[in-house]
Amino acid sequence: MIVIRFVGLNLNKDLFPSSPASLLLLLSLRRTSSWCSRRSSCSGFSLTWPRGPKNNSSTAYQNCSPGLYSRPTAQSQQINGSTFSSILITRSISTIMGNKQSSTAGTGSGGKRKTKKGGESEPATAAAPAEAPNTPPPQVEEEPKPQGTGDEGESKREESSNDIVEKNVGKTSDLPEGQMKEVEIDGDHKALLVHQNGCFTAVSSKCTHYGAPLVKGYLGDGRVRCPWHGACFNVTTGDIEDYPGIDSLARYTVKIDGEDIIVSASKKDLEKGRCPFVQKSPVDGTTRDEVYVLVGGGPATVVCAETLRQEGFNGKIILCTREKVLPYDRPKLSKAMHISAEEIKLRSESFYKEHNIELQTEREVTRVDSSSKTLTFSDGTTLQYDKLLLATGAKPRTLPVPGFDNVCLLREPSQANDIATNAKDKRVVVIGTSFIGMEVASYLSDKATSVECIDIAAVPFERVLGERIGKALQTLLEEKGIKFHLKSGVKEIVSEDGKVTGVTLPSDETIPADIVVAGVGVMPATDYLKDSDIPLTNRGEVVVDEYMKVTDGVYAAGDIAKFPLPLIQDSVSIGHWQIAHNHGHIAGRNMAGKEESFNSIPYFWTVLFGKSLRYCGFALSWDEIIYNGNPEELKFAAYFVKDDKVMAVCSLAMDPVVSTSAELMYQGKMPTGSQLRDNPDLQTHL
Repeated sequence: MIVIRFVGLNLNKDLFPSSPASLLLLLSLRRTSSWCSRRSSCSGFSLTWPRGPKNNSSTAYQNCSPGLYSRPTAQSQQINGSTFSSILITRSISTIMGNKQSSTAGTGSGGKRKTKKGGESEPATAAAPAEAPNTPPPQVEEEPKPQGTGDEGESKREESSNDIVEKNVGKTSDLPEGQMKEVEIDGDHKALLVHQNGCFTAVSSKCTHYGAPLVKGYLGDGRVRCPWHGACFNVTTGDIEDYPGIDSLARYTVKIDGEDIIVSASKKDLEKGRCPFVQKSPVDGTTRDEVYVLVGGGPATVVCAETLRQEGFNGKIILCTREKVLPYDRPKLSKAMHISAEEIKLRSESFYKEHNIELQTEREVTRVDSSSKTLTFSDGTTLQYDKLLLATGAKPRTLPVPGFDNVCLLREPSQANDIATNAKDKRVVVIGTSFIGMEVASYLSDKATSVECIDIAAVPFERVLGERIGKALQTLLEEKGIKFHLKSGVKEIVSEDGKVTGVTLPSDETIPADIVVAGVGVMPATDYLKDSDIPLTNRGEVVVDEYMKVTDGVYAAGDIAKFPLPLIQDSVSIGHWQIAHNHGHIAGRNMAGKEESFNSIPYFWTVLFGKSLRYCGFALSWDEIIYNGNPEELKFAAYFVKDDKVMAVCSLAMDPVVSTSAELMYQGKMPTGSQLRDNPDLQTHL
């Protein structure tokens, strides 16, 4: 393979964002500079430079230092260079600038990239948008596969030759530099084959969160970002580098035989398609005396516990949750309200036992004394800790109106199940037209006799998505028979003999109802901290630094944390599922004695009648929204611009626009508002 490179060209420094052509190059072309770091519990892999001498041998990294995001070892290899296809460069420049440009052969420059530490059912069927030459089209989303439950753990055993599948997946010339494709390895089992910086690597093909095909996502700087919910995986090691999800990808061996690309993998890795990153710990059966307590039953505590074990902490880990069930996938509750906690558990009970994580359910903390490092529980018992993570999440807001005690709230599986059961063939009123309320209305629309929604806002989602997108989504819901009462509050919840009969508006109109569900926002669940020495904001948030640290030995994460967000260079509180995962990982790293600051792009999604809307970034306000496509047709991308900076991106039926934008934001390469506005073709390449 002949590789054409630009002399001394570095994507990070030499392609300035003021140039439309260079911006498109950043989108169309890929560079990577990564090292090998991988879990020892998964099978090995190899890296091979293409088209070398016929007898050229590959370098295998079976003995790479184990562990998620581990540092380079003697067995690790630094891959340098910024390699481009001259054909793509010429085509990209001519597309935007209308002229031709020749490339110069030479040696590219590159630098070390520090490896970052550590579905719901969405049958979207909209047509694909215009795309970049090397960007795969959006997919029809399938029934989700659950996150890892812990039963995927790998037993250490010798592989026999019968356990290995080897497949010639094509020629080196079939996959240009900077691109990826899905290849069949064995029957229905596929791999994601990636060609970056002169190397071919292969990992499992589906995201470990909900099973999205990663080939439909965005190939960035040595990692691929899931098109559905933004999880990121290292394309060399398979390690998960951003969330949601818990497990890493399986990674497979790649070798080059002449012009042939040979991929081999164990049958068990192909079947699982994932690899838990946590090591079995403590390896030697011994433990230290320290006790780390993690309070809360969400992803922050689960990821924190796994990260602590991954980082080699072999003291005692106690995870306490006030709920009766194992930590579960909470976003499912408003999208599939019938689902049980068992079906959406994040990990199995055996997983916690295997990794020596003590899980205590129905344990509600009522007081924290950080000076004596003591927790007090609702049953009067106490627990001493050496380090503490507080991640107690949020609680639903209530309204100060008569009769509100008879309103259904949604936070736990039992509440979702009760609403789903009791709403069948009944009249339902939903108070609130943001994400939870609208997902509930969507789910119940074909089960209840009627669904009517009330909100003081003029348009659903207006505060987050703006009037135009909100109105388009309102129309979608109205077409499904949902009725809206907007610019209206609630005066009273009317009941007879303890049963709801209606909702009275300020106009004195009463809407008949058998069930009323409130989705009017959440508040930090930090009442137990009000008399403690843990500092809280007026809203009840726990203030943390970039390391998720509150004070000496105390950390906070998830919905209760007010944390510095690099994207806006300010502290915020964001109740996103993906953010909670990240917080837990960063807290775990720092509790284990590392020093790593939070750096991630917020990412969330909602599903209404099978249509998935995705959002990345953070925009409390904006000067303008730049649209590609039409919200009224439910096929669009929207760029929220403040002071010419794109603060957030939202899309529907335009995958992988949001995932692409999230990665560009993370790399600091997102086009400005004026560049998007002045160069419409640039939008089609996002």
